[in-house]
Amino acid sequence: MTRTAALRVAIFIALLGLPDGAIGVLWPSLRSAFDRPIGDLGVLVVVMTGLYVAGGVVFSRLSDRIAIPTAVRASCLLSVASTTGWLLARTWSAVLAAVALFGLARGVLDSAVNAAAAGRIRELGWLHAGWAVGGMLGPLLVTATVTGSHWRGAVAAIAALSAVVTVGALLWSERNVVEPRAVDRTEDHAQRLAGPAWPMTAVVATVFAVYTAAEAGPVIWGYIYLVDSRHLDATPAALGMATLWLMLVAGRVALGTVGHRTDEAKLLDRCAVGLVVALLLLWLAPTAIAVLALPLIGLASAPVFPLLINRTPTLVGAAATPRVVGVAVAAAAVGGPLAVLVEGRIADAFGVSAIAPCLVVAALVFSASCLWLRRLTPACSPCT
Repeated sequence: MTRTAALRVAIFIALLGLPDGAIGVLWPSLRSAFDRPIGDLGVLVVVMTGLYVAGGVVFSRLSDRIAIPTAVRASCLLSVASTTGWLLARTWSAVLAAVALFGLARGVLDSAVNAAAAGRIRELGWLHAGWAVGGMLGPLLVTATVTGSHWRGAVAAIAALSAVVTVGALLWSERNVVEPRAVDRTEDHAQRLAGPAWPMTAVVATVFAVYTAAEAGPVIWGYIYLVDSRHLDATPAALGMATLWLMLVAGRVALGTVGHRTDEAKLLDRCAVGLVVALLLLWLAPTAIAVLALPLIGLASAPVFPLLINRTPTLVGAAATPRVVGVAVAAAAVGGPLAVLVEGRIADAFGVSAIAPCLVVAALVFSASCLWLRRLTPACSPCT
C-alpha cells in the first residue's frame, strides 16, 4: 500500500468510521454524565452532522478553486481542535459546540477523498472498508475505556488518533496527500460548461439520504435496542455491534477485490432486500437470532455507499463529479441524523421497542428508492 493510500485509509478509520461506531455505545455514559433524556442522542447526532452537511456543501462550491490536499490538511487540523474541545468540555452546550466543529471537518474530508476516488470501484471498496474498520473498533474502544459516566477516555483516544493522522497529512508532500481522480479531457466541452444534470443530481442525492436513513438507525440504536428492549447484557450487545462493523469490512474488502466484475444494479437490489430481511429478524426474531441479524445488516449495507459514489461520474460527468459528490455527501449526512432524531422521539413517546419497526420502514423506503434509481438511469454495466 502506498503512503497516499495509507493516509486515505487512516483518515477513514480514525476520523470517519471510529466516531460513527463509538457514538451509540458512548451515549449511555454521556447521557449519565450530563443528565440528558435518551432522545437527546438524536440531538447530538443532528448537531454533529449539521456542520458535516455544511462541509460537504462548502467543498462542493469550492472544489474548482481549492486543491483537495489543502482541504484535507485544514480539515485534519480542525478535527484535532474540535476533539480536544470535546475532551475538555464541562457542559452539555460545550459538547454540542465541539462535536459540531468535528462534523464540519468530517464533512470536508468525506467529500474530498470520495471525490478523488469516484469512478474507481476497487479503490472505493478499500477506502470504505477502512471506514468500516473504524466503525468496528468504535464499540470496542468505548467498552475498553468507559466505565459508568466516565466517558473522557474514549474521546481522548479519538483526539489522539486525530492528531496522528494530522501529523501524517502535514508531513507528506501535497501531491502525496491524495491523488485527485483524473478527468477525461476529451469529454464534451459543452457538457462540462453546463455542469451536472441537476435533476439526476437530485435523484442521486435523494437516494444517498434515504440509504443513510436506513443505515444509521441500526448503527446508532442497535446497542440500545438490544440492551433496553431485548434485555441483553452490555458486553454481548457491544460485541454484536462489532460484528455488524466486521461484516461491513468484509463486504467492502470483497468489493475492493472483485467489485470490477460486479453488476451494480443487481447488487444494489440484493443489498436492499437483504437489509429489509435482516431488520425484520432484529425486530421479530427471538433475542438469540436477533443478535445474529446484526452481521447480516452489516453485510447488506457494505457495498451500497461505494457503489453510489462509483456511479456518480457516469450519471453526471467526470468534470462535475467533485461538486455532485459534495452535494451527495451532504444529503447523506442529512438522511441519517434526521432518521435517528425521529426514532429517538418515537422511543421517548412509545419506548425503545418502537425503534425496530421504524428501522424496517426506513429499509423499505430505501428499497423503493433503488427501484426508482434503476428506472431513471440506463442499464448498469459491471463496475469499472
